Formats: sequence, C-alpha cells, structure tokens
Amino acid sequence: MVWVHDREVTARHEQLFHDDLRDCREVTLDEVRSWGWARRYRNSAARLLSNLL
Repeated sequence: MVWVHDREVTARHEQLFHDDLRDCREVTLDEVRSWGWARRYRNSAARLLSNLL
C-alpha cells in the first residue's frame, strides 16, 4: 500500500488506474484452462518474479 499526499500525483495515478480499467477485459476460467503449457509457465514465472520487477 502507498500513501500519497500530493494531489497532482494522486490524480495522475487515479487516471492511470481508470485508463487500465478501460483497456482490460475479464478472463474466464474456461479461457485460462485452454492456455497451453508455455503460457501457463510464463505466467507462473512472472508471478514469482513480480516483486522484483
């Protein structure tokens, strides 16, 4: 969690969040189950490394 006290920074990050929401889509369980092993492996590796990125 991050606490930001600068109104301009807060407004910019809020706008980025809403832009991301507009550009994303829901992923269904059936879609995830249809992914190949390479994609699942890549996603697992990214999840493990996410704190370092």
